[in-house]
Amino acid sequence: MSRLSLEECTNVINGLPPLSSALNRLLSALENDMAGANDIARIISFDQALSANILRLVNSAYYGYPNQITSIDHAVVILGFNAIKSLALGLAVVNIFTEKVYKESKKMHFWEHSLGTAVASRLLMSKINKNYSEEAFTAGLLHDIGKMVFLLSFKDDYVKLYDEAKGDSNNMQFLESEAIGADHAKVGTHIAKKWCFPSKLCAMIQYHHTPEKLKDFDQMTVITGCIVYMANWVSHMSILGKKVTDCPSEKFFQLKDILKIPDELLNAIHSSLNTHINEIKRFFNMA
Repeated sequence: MSRLSLEECTNVINGLPPLSSALNRLLSALENDMAGANDIARIISFDQALSANILRLVNSAYYGYPNQITSIDHAVVILGFNAIKSLALGLAVVNIFTEKVYKESKKMHFWEHSLGTAVASRLLMSKINKNYSEEAFTAGLLHDIGKMVFLLSFKDDYVKLYDEAKGDSNNMQFLESEAIGADHAKVGTHIAKKWCFPSKLCAMIQYHHTPEKLKDFDQMTVITGCIVYMANWVSHMSILGKKVTDCPSEKFFQLKDILKIPDELLNAIHSSLNTHINEIKRFFNMA
């Protein structure tokens, strides 16, 4: 690949379909302070696939509710608006990409890593501020969407870059910039803006390797960005079969101390990550 290949990425981004009108209606309603649970449930009910997936997830071991939930109205109340937004947006993006490069993404453990980062982000944020746990989940799930554009553009040539990086995120960014002319964080931001993601989510995708650059945003956005950075590494270490203590990033341990994340929590998340990933895979039709 050469730097001229970046033009192919631009063509791929321009060729991606817009998010569905149903999803846009749902996201607009979720941003409307006047919208109630019944309004949200009614919009979801018009989308049979989304309805079925949300009911399947809310009844899974991942959420662990003791009683069977059989209606969308009840699911919306139980999960809350932020979780519904996270799940609907995540499902839409996953569906667009898995149809196109699922075989190649499996070679990179792409979705296992993305789901692992999402789950670890949610669990870490739940210990800091539960109100932002679903926002962290979404940022964790979508942080690497730029890699999907590279896969669509270059297929196995990009998988070779992944293999060459050997699980080191910093090395991956360097290799991408050398071979393509941009890294996945930059390209992912272009997609996020094309799909009109919230500005804070766009920023967390752009700076998921450099959360210190979020300093111009509010405190919780900065913290969420730091959580996603840590979760990204927890997921990487899990896929590589290594302990959290083997993480090569000094920044990881600096953020751990700043955010007062106990070792016991990190180890518990790391050890349970595969179980959570397998549960959430069913929601995204990856089981």
